[in-house]
Amino acid sequence: MTGTDRQTFGLIYDDDPADADAYGTGNYILSRIRVAIPAGEAYTLRRRIVAADGGTGPDPFAVLAAIYRAGR
Repeated sequence: MTGTDRQTFGLIYDDDPADADAYGTGNYILSRIRVAIPAGEAYTLRRRIVAADGGTGPDPFAVLAAIYRAGR
């Protein structure tokens, strides 16, 4: 999510879910991950909240992508 200042914040997932995608409008982006949990099994989703300067470029979310890739 972004606002009127240059701060961008969002979730960065520790795993790389195969079915992950994002959708949104304006300055609000939602992530979506399909999870199928068989009976008796467990699933753990690990994520971090990140806040960073979104810079002056056209894509304020690029900073989150860079942080995600750097953590790989």
